[in-house]
Amino acid sequence: MRLIAYQRSTLALLLIVTLLATGLAGSAPRTALAADGWSAAEQLTNDEIALFPDIVIDSQNVTHIVYTQTPDFNSSRIVRYINNRGGSWSAPFTLSAPGLFADLGHLSTVTINGQVNLAVVFKAKTGNNNTSRIYYRLSSDGGATWGAQEQISNVASYEPAVLLDDTGQPHVLFTHNPGSTLDMAYTTKIGGSWTAPVLINSGATKFNRDASLGYTRSNGTLTLHATFMGGESGNEDDKHIFTTRKVGAGGWEAPRQRLSNSGAGFPEIVTDFQSKVYGVWQVSSSAYFYEPYFARSLDNGVNWATSQAVGSLTGDIGQVPAIARTPSGVVAVLWEDEYRTSDKKRDVFARVSADDGVNWSDVQDISPSPGYSRNIEAAANAAGFQAVWHD
Repeated sequence: MRLIAYQRSTLALLLIVTLLATGLAGSAPRTALAADGWSAAEQLTNDEIALFPDIVIDSQNVTHIVYTQTPDFNSSRIVRYINNRGGSWSAPFTLSAPGLFADLGHLSTVTINGQVNLAVVFKAKTGNNNTSRIYYRLSSDGGATWGAQEQISNVASYEPAVLLDDTGQPHVLFTHNPGSTLDMAYTTKIGGSWTAPVLINSGATKFNRDASLGYTRSNGTLTLHATFMGGESGNEDDKHIFTTRKVGAGGWEAPRQRLSNSGAGFPEIVTDFQSKVYGVWQVSSSAYFYEPYFARSLDNGVNWATSQAVGSLTGDIGQVPAIARTPSGVVAVLWEDEYRTSDKKRDVFARVSADDGVNWSDVQDISPSPGYSRNIEAAANAAGFQAVWHD
């Protein structure tokens, strides 16, 4: 994949992708890199506002991106999809059905018998927030065609996460709101039907959101790993990060709070698919205010190391982190931050660990242009890291 410098537009927000290549794999494409190893950013959308992207890289090294496009910020939103198969970006394909106010799409990919499968989930409403539902679509041919849209929730539902495991079975987490409580719910598809939602948060948290899912498999047993933000009321003072897991055919374990810090949010996890689990999230601290924190488990989610701050380590706001890991154990954490920006708005910053999350590089500004760079997501393969955000 060739990446080129992007041109800014004052007419629309942009999706931008960067790549950290070379040094991680001998077959990586030759790309002009900055001194910190990241390429120049490439503009992916040209018209109308583009928001909330997500990104995956499949086993054939094709990059897939979903995002929200909104001709009118408040009254119209659709979920769109692009890929770079063949070396150039495809024309956008609309995944959400007509008549839906749709956004917050998320992707997962797995290859089964040489066939690339892609799953997408998103939330969409037809009226007020009480009509918000979770929808799912599957592609069994690497994004060339997509199956019909499936509604997988029947009450007010928000902010889904999706995972295809190594058998192709889909797993979805989402915020479930049948009454006054915002619960965290899990569903999967068995025999062609979606299961009834199973609540995975404890009774102590009544405001649950921002789910992330991963899996490991050891000695034939599949373990699902989940993280989410849980609170009592939505007040910043009682927001915390929780992790839980589901081993084999057993139920979900009781959620475990990872940090005592308040102001938590936007957790993400990745795994090595065997026994290691890595997480990043934001919390508020007396030392740094809002800052990304990283933690890992080396024993399949049983025990977690003490969380460590991995942001700019300043009093500037660092929020909404993303994480990715290469097969060789290089880990990248990215986030949006006001630190060291020329206009005191937000850039995307990164740190990279070459030793599986033990030590970290210096802070790298990978979007130094003027304006706001927001809502970063990242993915990795043997060639390195790719990241996407709106700007």
